[in-house]
Order: sequence, then C-alpha cells, then structure tokens
Amino acid sequence: MKTISTCIALAFALMIISCKKNDNTNLSLLQHTWQVVSVNGEAYRYLGTAQDYYNFAPDNFLYQYINKNFDTSNYSLLTNGRTLLLYHVVHGIKSSTPFTFNINSLTNKQLILSNHSGVVFALDSLKR
Repeated sequence: MKTISTCIALAFALMIISCKKNDNTNLSLLQHTWQVVSVNGEAYRYLGTAQDYYNFAPDNFLYQYINKNFDTSNYSLLTNGRTLLLYHVVHGIKSSTPFTFNINSLTNKQLILSNHSGVVFALDSLKR
C-alpha cells in the first residue's frame, strides 16, 4: 500500500514539474521582438511593414509599433501557456481590465494570436 501511495505522489509531482517547464518554455518563446505580418479584424486589415513589431520584453511589458503608432501594454501568460492577458498602459497606469488572447501558434519562428470579444475577431500574425 505504501508503494502505491509513493507512486501516486511521484506521478503527481512529475505532472506539476512538467507543467511548470511548459509554461517557462512558452514564456521564453514569447519574450522576443516579433515582426508584424498582419493584423486582421472584422473591419480592419493591415499588412505589416519591416518597421512594425511587437516586443514582449522580459519586464512583462509589450512594446508595439504598428502603422507608425507606438503603444505599451502589460502582459501576463496564464499557467496554461496558451492564454495571454494584455492590459493597456495609459500615462503609466495599468488598466484593470485585460484583453484576452489565445495563442494559436507559438514556435521559435511564428506567433499567432486570436481574440474573440463580442462581435470583433482579431488575428495577429507575427514572425521572427
């Protein structure tokens, strides 16, 4: 009986460790400067230029430059490693309401985000 309890405890510990490793891997893949390929919404289509970028900095700030406009947000990656919360920052103050994005694809070469809030759907395609 003690052996079964030990095996169950060991299996549970391994699951927790492997989940944390996945979160760290996703965060390290995310934290990079990404070139904007396209931003698509219900009534908005934008093809990125060589100057457009999303910079997911290690300080949990997202610095964006799109279509000659700068923007700053605070971001956090949820423990599932597939949900990204973005909080707009205005005059140095972080919004209390996040925009929630799904990470559809995250590799060392591609990041695809989607957001579905109400009737507006946005898809951001980024590359390294």
